[in-house]
Amino acid sequence: FQAEDGIRDHCVTGVQTCALPIYPEPPTRQVLLFNKDNSSQTQVSYSCQLGKLTPDTIVAAQVMGDAISESTWLALREQTGASYGAYAAAFADEGGNGQLSMESLVQNDTAAMAVKTFLDLGQWAKDQKVPAKTLAIVKYDRAQKYAQGHQSTAQMMNRLRSTYRIYGGLDWFARYPSVLSSVSQSQFPALLERCVGHEVVTVVGPVDVTKPQFDKAGIPVEVFDWKQAKLDYATKYNLKDVLKAEEKKKKDEEKGKK
Repeated sequence: FQAEDGIRDHCVTGVQTCALPIYPEPPTRQVLLFNKDNSSQTQVSYSCQLGKLTPDTIVAAQVMGDAISESTWLALREQTGASYGAYAAAFADEGGNGQLSMESLVQNDTAAMAVKTFLDLGQWAKDQKVPAKTLAIVKYDRAQKYAQGHQSTAQMMNRLRSTYRIYGGLDWFARYPSVLSSVSQSQFPALLERCVGHEVVTVVGPVDVTKPQFDKAGIPVEVFDWKQAKLDYATKYNLKDVLKAEEKKKKDEEKGKK
């Protein structure tokens, strides 16, 4: 086959070559509410696809993720007390794929505020509004952690594996300092082009508490009935064990009511 970026499978012979879309357009933003009764906290998770990554832009994405993480902590922990912790990070894998993630476990009555914070921070980074001080701090911190990350034999093996798997080989060790030091906010918009406006945010908590907050804030959401989806899937594919367990659970609930 012939892929759009020119990669060709030379092991396959006697077949028609064809163009394969590698990066389809991501869907528009989705905020999905999952009901979890009797929960004192709500789990908020944000994820989006980054633009195609190279070894150099992976480092820019990591620095960007660190800078956003600093701000999630400040907004949801220090300034509002909505959570005991909030984090963000950028991840990369083979083939130039990457994603930006944010996570926090918040008080039920602050779920919509947490989601808005995450969405705003993605736009904030795309608009290149990260303070220069924050950028300098996270770059310095990442430089320190890089050296600390290969002190043991196991750590060094992981470092070597990722160096070959993602960064192209051992010359990356010589290149890394200059690549890290040259990271600038001008790289962020391209990284977030496929992210902002295309995020998937999941909110797991008591829907009767969380949904009114989103209605009031004007944030469109979808309540995803995961229990019904599970049953529909089991019915479609005749998963007898699942259906039997659901039937037993229903009977037990009916007995409890009597």
